[in-house]
Amino acid sequence: MEEIYRYPTYYNIEYVDNGILEIRGELLPENGEIERDASKFRFISPETAAKFPRTTLLEGDIVLSVRGTMGKVGLIPKELAGANITANLIRLSPRKDMVSRDFLRWAFLTEGFVARLDASSPKTTIKTITVPALKAILLPLPPLEQQRAISHTLSTVRGAKKARQKELELERERKAALMQYLFTHGTRSEARKQTEIGEMPESWQVVRLGDIDLDISDGNYAEKYPRQSEFVKEGIPFIRANNIDNLSITWDDMKFISVEKHNQLRKGHLKLNDVLVTTRGEIGKIALVTRDFVDCNINAQIVRINAKELIIHAFFLYSLAFEKSQIQFKNLKTGSTLPQLPIGKLRQLKIGLPAQQEQKDIATVLLACDTKVNTLQRESALLDELFRAMLEELMTGRISTQPLIEF
Repeated sequence: MEEIYRYPTYYNIEYVDNGILEIRGELLPENGEIERDASKFRFISPETAAKFPRTTLLEGDIVLSVRGTMGKVGLIPKELAGANITANLIRLSPRKDMVSRDFLRWAFLTEGFVARLDASSPKTTIKTITVPALKAILLPLPPLEQQRAISHTLSTVRGAKKARQKELELERERKAALMQYLFTHGTRSEARKQTEIGEMPESWQVVRLGDIDLDISDGNYAEKYPRQSEFVKEGIPFIRANNIDNLSITWDDMKFISVEKHNQLRKGHLKLNDVLVTTRGEIGKIALVTRDFVDCNINAQIVRINAKELIIHAFFLYSLAFEKSQIQFKNLKTGSTLPQLPIGKLRQLKIGLPAQQEQKDIATVLLACDTKVNTLQRESALLDELFRAMLEELMTGRISTQPLIEF
């Protein structure tokens, strides 16, 4: 290193609206990148920055979090050169003739380095590592040419992940724009009208959920709610609000109950094409019950609604996810500390309802968007897994970069 330096002191800093950008631990995600959202930046004055010249960052410097959440790392790009750091970070300036800066950035993310970093910190309440302790950590260092080959391989995978992520963001924006258009203009060329829930095609009706013959019920609560001891490792999924995300039911942190307990619970048994709505805490998250979750169970934070044959289930799902419905969820809720949406209040929600063929047409368009979103999400997740696997294999020499170098 040309420089490894951390503030001897960094207190009572005054922030300004514009000035020298400050890099802090919160701007370092756990992926080796640096946050680029300008709304999260803080600035110090040039006069304050001048007091700490050795922590003024150069392009290609590496910053490493060494207090509190240790081991987050970022490589300084050209546009962030000249920024400064807080006392929770260490500045490292690698020697170009000895080490590839990208290689070092990726090496700091490996399980081996993270373990050695953790072991070098005193076992105190707030974990901290000093400059001498950091300097003493051993790091495998292949020849510079091989470092560059490893860096190139890992950066290529990370670049592919970023490209997928960008595609995903654009597809979500496209879906949001399509939903806005379809629920205000429809799929037919017809005049539009203003209603109590906003603009919609002339032929659509405004219907109140309470005026429709819906199969609707909430989950189990009070003495019927499963006790902690009644949850099992495998069994019937017991779906909670945190299992609902992006119009789907997720397996993340899923709880399970036994078949016997499931049969004891009279409420909350799910049917195919039920639409789930969260009604406590974070109100208005929506999901559709697919075949994977038929005859599973829900807790009291969720209401299940089945529109039978009156409304196409996918259209109903998107109707409740539409921004005008989400606004109604907020307006109908009760309570402030723990917001709730009782079933009686939920029945007051209104949606726009076209003929069934138009419901099908709208659902088909939006389902196609969701299919693409789900595909991009899976590809992005697979690229994450590939990166982590290749990171460990390349950085330990278990995979050779020789073919890449020869190529």
